[in-house]
Amino acid sequence: MGWLDARALQSKVSHEFKVTVHRMCIWHLVATLSKWQEVYDCYHELFPKDVREASRELRKELERRGVRDFRNTVVGHILDKKTKKPMTKADIDKKLSKIFNGDYEGFLLGVNTPGGNDFPKTVVSIVEQIGDRLTQEHSITPEELFPWKHHDKVGV
Repeated sequence: MGWLDARALQSKVSHEFKVTVHRMCIWHLVATLSKWQEVYDCYHELFPKDVREASRELRKELERRGVRDFRNTVVGHILDKKTKKPMTKADIDKKLSKIFNGDYEGFLLGVNTPGGNDFPKTVVSIVEQIGDRLTQEHSITPEELFPWKHHDKVGV
């Protein structure tokens, strides 16, 4: 679990805390991937042609793995909408296993491979390529993409 395993923290950090932080991080990642599915569903026709196939394949893979279902039944709501009951740990673990496709490390590397996000091998590479191509094809400036970065700092 990385920084949570640091020797200096061992006496201060319980296993339960590590599990809680880890699940929180995974749930945020899954929620973000679900949002990407929504962006694709609403705007894929605007994507430049050279990124559409990779985008479509990513969308299908996220659906196959149950990302949106996990977001809707575990991350976004207290109760499962179908059963009207809270999800059990076993149910959550089963859904996570489906998302990870039985390979947790492989799943994380499929999202982001530090030093190796080659298009279209990772989620990060696909999203970056879409952004780059949209800015090229539509002459979008950094100021238009990130207006909060370019405001005058007067009065701050």
